[in-house]
Amino acid sequence: MINSCRIVLAILLISGSRFSSCLAFAPASLSRFTTAESTCKKSMGYSGIQNVHTIRHDLQLKMSDEDGSRNKIKGSTSEKPAASKKKKKVGSRHKIRTMFKQAKEMERSRQWRQACTLLEEILDIDPHDSYSHLALARLRSRRERSTSGENRSSIDDEKEAVIKKTGNIDLKETRVTITPSAIAQTTPFSKARQAFYNGTDKCPKSIHIWQAWALHEESLGNISFARTLFQWALEIDYTNPYVCHGYGLLEHQRGNFDAAIELWQRPLKSRQKGKTTAALVCSLGKLMVAKGELREARDFYMETVLRIDSQREATEVYLAAAWLEEKHFKNFSRAEELLNLALRVSPGNSRATVALAKLAGRKVDSQRMVIDKNSPKVGKNPSKRDVERRRNDAVKKQLQEACMALVMSKKQEKSGESDVKDGRLFNAWQKLEVKNKNFEGAKSILREGMELFPNDHSVSS
Repeated sequence: MINSCRIVLAILLISGSRFSSCLAFAPASLSRFTTAESTCKKSMGYSGIQNVHTIRHDLQLKMSDEDGSRNKIKGSTSEKPAASKKKKKVGSRHKIRTMFKQAKEMERSRQWRQACTLLEEILDIDPHDSYSHLALARLRSRRERSTSGENRSSIDDEKEAVIKKTGNIDLKETRVTITPSAIAQTTPFSKARQAFYNGTDKCPKSIHIWQAWALHEESLGNISFARTLFQWALEIDYTNPYVCHGYGLLEHQRGNFDAAIELWQRPLKSRQKGKTTAALVCSLGKLMVAKGELREARDFYMETVLRIDSQREATEVYLAAAWLEEKHFKNFSRAEELLNLALRVSPGNSRATVALAKLAGRKVDSQRMVIDKNSPKVGKNPSKRDVERRRNDAVKKQLQEACMALVMSKKQEKSGESDVKDGRLFNAWQKLEVKNKNFEGAKSILREGMELFPNDHSVSS
């Protein structure tokens, strides 16, 4: 047994000596390993062969841990660029948001050229920013329409004659090819059209850019091209309420009433959340009224208004329903009830408040007509001027009360937002004063409105 152990040790020592002769060409970590191993052998003697293997295994684990820690340190340095890249991306998004706000402020101040330049700078940073593409294209569209007059930039619209004859608005039959060459060949060259094309090229799934481009081409008279763009938008969202409404208006204006009805009813029939809008409901309701379907329109308004999520849009439907009651059914009390309901749904809504005030004036006319009809013709009937004065006084009283209440609430609540978002009430009141030739009073009302609503430029117009 002892002899066999000695033989094994001799073999181990011989292999160790051979191994140590190669240390000059071995890495530093390997030399440390062998040096430690030989030290352990000497300290333990020839009887600790099993312990030598154990220590060798422990040393290997220790060295692998050291190498792993080194790799981990190296890996942590490689993670820093990723973190800095993420931080840089967040910083660029914040910069883009700030620049976009500045561009919109410039647009509101009619600094259109500077706004265009700033939006182009945003697109240099992020070519796929759909909001900036849309804002730039709309701004260029507005500039072109305000300066070009009758000189419009046209695209080949020869298919329109075929559509007028056949009434065919099939997708494949009316589609116009949209290519860079088609954009470049327009005469004169249109920066707006190029901006819309760039937006759809970089953001092909942005339905808002497609719809805005369609409306731009429709305003220029390129009907078949506008149809093509609306159809592209509907391929993204077949029941989009805003695209269906815009496309339906295009067909309605050209006498294609069946196509318009189908487009307007498409989102409503889907019964999806957010697909019922005031624009669709009011357009269909007006079409029913035009066809003489008054009771159907009345029921339609009351049924669909409950499916509208937006308070502001629900108010629009109540206004349309009130107009129907007053105009066609002569039911002033029901109209007043609907307008008060609109104010309950959207407190402080200026459109509903002005409509309620004007309704009070028209009620004076209706009451005078009833009196004149039922009373015997004794004495002189009131003149038109007296009737108009009484009507204006009734409207003025309502507007004055609403404006004074608004001023008082603003003074009491210096912080916080008011329910009234614009100065329409003051505008309507000052117009009445101008009619009565009270110019100083009108100026005072305008000053009050401008102080309360400095960002509403319509108050001073």
